[in-house]
Amino acid sequence: MRTWISTGLAAALAVLVCAGCSSPAPERPVPAPTGPELSGSTPATSPSPPPGSGLRLPSVSAITPSAPAGTPSTVPPPPTAPTAAITDFADPVAVTRAWMTQWCASDYRQPRNNNVERATVFATTAGKTADLQAGDSEASHRAVVEQKLSTRCDRIVVELIPEAPRGEGQVYVRATATRTLLAADVALQTEPVLTTRSVLRQPDGRWLVDVHVEAG
Repeated sequence: MRTWISTGLAAALAVLVCAGCSSPAPERPVPAPTGPELSGSTPATSPSPPPGSGLRLPSVSAITPSAPAGTPSTVPPPPTAPTAAITDFADPVAVTRAWMTQWCASDYRQPRNNNVERATVFATTAGKTADLQAGDSEASHRAVVEQKLSTRCDRIVVELIPEAPRGEGQVYVRATATRTLLAADVALQTEPVLTTRSVLRQPDGRWLVDVHVEAG
């Protein structure tokens, strides 16, 4: 049977080289939840606009962004401001989708680790702290600004992980997206994004996205 352990976020751009990124948080055990099972939420898809990294731009020509299958695609728009009022906090899948929409997009014109800050409304304190530790340093953010690097995301899909432990107060979700990489607002290419998260029910009944986890 799989055990689930938490790590810091590791989200690096595939065609860009990270310079000065923070190290992931140390691994620690994630206790298996107890209690009756939560009924599974329907996997949800939401086209919508990943965190920045200290990056060195490769020597490549701009190309038309494309979906994984190679179908031409437009560049996704940046995410709108997070709005808790329209999010169903009683559904861990809906909350994770709203969180992913904010966390998955970065822009060199925004403050350092702004994607993590935007996603705060949908995250636990521990989840936010881990993501900030794994995010940009001051030096890497300067490189992002100098090179005018941005990322946009769409094709966001969130689902409960069937084989993971599930309880009244904790579930595990898998969130995926297609990320478009840009330099000076010119699309370079796309890549898949995947993060697996623990989602915790708070005392007030809201579900919030917690730390990144890995199956081992």
